[in-house]
Amino acid sequence: MSIIVMLIQKPKQVSFASGQQKPAGYMVTDTDEIEFVRTLMKTVLCSDRDWVLSEEAYLLYAPCMYQPAYDDFKIQMEGFLNDPSVRIYVCENQGEKAGMIVLKYTNAVAEIIGIAVPEKLHCWGIGRNMIQFVLKSENLERLEAQTDDDSVGFYRKCGFAVERIVVDYP
Repeated sequence: MSIIVMLIQKPKQVSFASGQQKPAGYMVTDTDEIEFVRTLMKTVLCSDRDWVLSEEAYLLYAPCMYQPAYDDFKIQMEGFLNDPSVRIYVCENQGEKAGMIVLKYTNAVAEIIGIAVPEKLHCWGIGRNMIQFVLKSENLERLEAQTDDDSVGFYRKCGFAVERIVVDYP
């Protein structure tokens, strides 16, 4: 049995005076405490087909795909690269890839197909940075994610809300 949690996030504008206390669960923005990290990182649309199909990309993204064989990874990535409704973004930190997010677009709505950050870089705000970048740069009305129980906390910290829970029996 697996549980799929459908989450949604709608962009919202929130601002606080400098030094003002943020409420619990508040989503970090450009002016908050991870600004020092954000100045070193940038999220960009990845147009480098060779990199997306590389072993480096495989090592970064495979954990969010339940560790497929490299050949299976390449087949799926080639499908993404050939699908005009799919976009791949990477977060770069001082010239190195620190995160990757794959999105499927339908009109003004996008679904997160996968998001990956190396375990050693968890809690640096990289995943949140990529989500914020996509929301701001793509002018989305809605961003969706399907995930299992393990990642619900991450998405909630990024401002998502559970829309529905689907119990899937094999």
